[in-house]
Amino acid sequence: MINFSIPKKLLKEMDQAAKETARSRSEMIREAVRRLLNEQEEKELLFNSIRASAKGANLSEEKAMELVEEAKKWARKKSK
Repeated sequence: MINFSIPKKLLKEMDQAAKETARSRSEMIREAVRRLLNEQEEKELLFNSIRASAKGANLSEEKAMELVEEAKKWARKKSK
């Protein structure tokens, strides 16, 4: 068991969504954490693929890492 605080507005939105989908708060939180972890894993796989492709294209490790960092920045902007 863990305790944490959540802004009232977000809690209200979560409660409404839980009610509409017949889920508990705990189920909603577990689902959100699972989705976040899966999303991070998918991004890491993508970045590793980019890195491997860059190496296969005879780019230096430094240039490959620059491309990965650019992709991470792009992904962060898209997720906001």
